[in-house]
Amino acid sequence: MAPGPAIDTHAVVTPARNESAALRRLGAALIAQTWRPKAWIVVENGSTDDTADVVRALAADHEWIRLLSIEAPERPIRGFASARAFNAGVATLDFDAGLITNADADISYEPDYFERLRDELERRPNVGIASGLCYERRGGEWEPVYVTFPKIRGASLTYRAACLAQLAPVEERQGWDGIDVVRASLRGWETATVSDLPYFHHRPTGVRDANRFDGWANEGAVSYYMWYRPLYLLVRTMYRVVGKRDLAATGLVWGYARSFVRREARHPDHGFRELVHRWQAVRLMKRPSRPHGDVSSPLS
Repeated sequence: MAPGPAIDTHAVVTPARNESAALRRLGAALIAQTWRPKAWIVVENGSTDDTADVVRALAADHEWIRLLSIEAPERPIRGFASARAFNAGVATLDFDAGLITNADADISYEPDYFERLRDELERRPNVGIASGLCYERRGGEWEPVYVTFPKIRGASLTYRAACLAQLAPVEERQGWDGIDVVRASLRGWETATVSDLPYFHHRPTGVRDANRFDGWANEGAVSYYMWYRPLYLLVRTMYRVVGKRDLAATGLVWGYARSFVRREARHPDHGFRELVHRWQAVRLMKRPSRPHGDVSSPLS
C-alpha cells in the first residue's frame, strides 16, 4: 500500500473532572512531545478541586493549551461523561487537525509517542482509529493490557480526521470506544492497536466504581446494546471469574440479561450486528492464545 499524505497537525481533547494532579503529569508528557499537538483542549465538567486552575497555569506558559468548562452531567456515569466532554472539545476546534486524540487525564506518554503514531498512520492511510498499547502497573511492574475486538482502549484513542467526520458526534454512553471501532469498520476503515508503542494508564479502569459488580453489570448492558453473542459473553465471563478469580465479573451476565428482559434498544446501524457476530464466531472457533496488540481490521 502506498503511503498516505503527510499529517501536519493534531489536537488532543481531555475530559477532566477533579483531575488536577493527573493533569500536571499529562501536561508534562504533552509538552515534552517531539511532535506537539497544535491544541490540547481540557474539557472541565463539574470539578470541585483546582482542575481549572491547573489548566490555566499551564495555558499561561503554552498558548496551545486551552480550558473549556461545560456543565456537569446530573450523574457522572463512566463513559457517558467522557464522551460528552470529548464531543464538546472537538466542536471547539478552529483549525483542520489531521488527527484528533481523546486522552484521559490519568495517562502519560513517552516523548516520541505522537511522532511515532503519526508515522504509522501516514504509512497506513486506511487506518481510521488507532492507539498505542496500554500499560498498567501491577505488583510494581508496568504490564500490557490486551483487549479484543471490538475494543481499542478509549483512554488514548486517536481518530484520523476523515474518519471522525463520519462518526461524530461519538455516542454518549459507556462503551463508545468499542462502538466507534465497529462503526468505523462498517464505513471501510481499518483500526489498529500498535503493539510496540506504549502509553501508561495510572489508574486502572473501574477503580472509581463504587461497586465492581455494578461496573461489570453496566458493561454487560453495553454488550447487549452492541449485539454480543450470548455464548461469547458467557465465555468472557467464565474467563474473568475462573481465570482471573474475579467473582464480580458475573455482573456481565446480569447486566446483559437485565437488558434482554427489559427489551432495551440495540445499536441501529445496518450491518452492526452481523459484523460483531461474524467476528465473535471466528473468535469462538479459534484456539485460545495470548492476545496480540496489533489489529489491522476487525476480522484479521
